[in-house]
Amino acid sequence: MITIFPIEERTALEAAKENLDPGADAVLEAKDGETPLGRIAFSVSAGELRITAMEDQSPFIVDGLIKSALSYAGQREIPLVTARVLPGYEKSFLAVGFKEKENRFFLRLDTFTNKCRR
Repeated sequence: MITIFPIEERTALEAAKENLDPGADAVLEAKDGETPLGRIAFSVSAGELRITAMEDQSPFIVDGLIKSALSYAGQREIPLVTARVLPGYEKSFLAVGFKEKENRFFLRLDTFTNKCRR
């Protein structure tokens, strides 16, 4: 069974941040049992969650990681999720509902939740 959870153990989190983005506030990891499948790193400040890095093994995992980051933002009432253009992931961000402008992706969380309720 595939699960996606924040990495909370300090040593594992620091190692994941070192590989993805040392300045990240949090890293979510997708696993199948104990087998890592992908990670997404992000920072949070002033009402914005910024996706800064991602690693994956399949489009299915990328979609799950992006949606899990949105869920993380929603649980913390963070209204805006942004990401710089991460090469190879453009179609995944657009498929979830992000808009692209000046090499950045933007998604207001209320737009995403309204889309999901339909």
